[in-house]
Amino acid sequence: MILERAHFNLDELISRICSMVADRVQVKRLELIIDSGPSLGMLVGDPTRLGQALLNFLGNAIKFTERGNISLRTKILDASEHELLMRFEVSDTGIGIPVNQQ
Repeated sequence: MILERAHFNLDELISRICSMVADRVQVKRLELIIDSGPSLGMLVGDPTRLGQALLNFLGNAIKFTERGNISLRTKILDASEHELLMRFEVSDTGIGIPVNQQ
């Protein structure tokens, strides 16, 4: 797989992904919590693959959550002048995966 190197705004990407799942969240009466910290401005990376991954994780969380909330968190793990290592977490109050199937 060849990753794209494009300039993108993380806040705008997250907003676009959340708007894509908003109807499903509303129909199920769930709360979508976004915890993305301070704005990072423009980043360089693969917004297409990142968006696909976030959409997939959020979609699964919505599918398996009947009540409660879904959270999307971003954390900066390491930063230098030209590089940024981030962690993206999606958590929910859904049924989860039994330990024997993990």
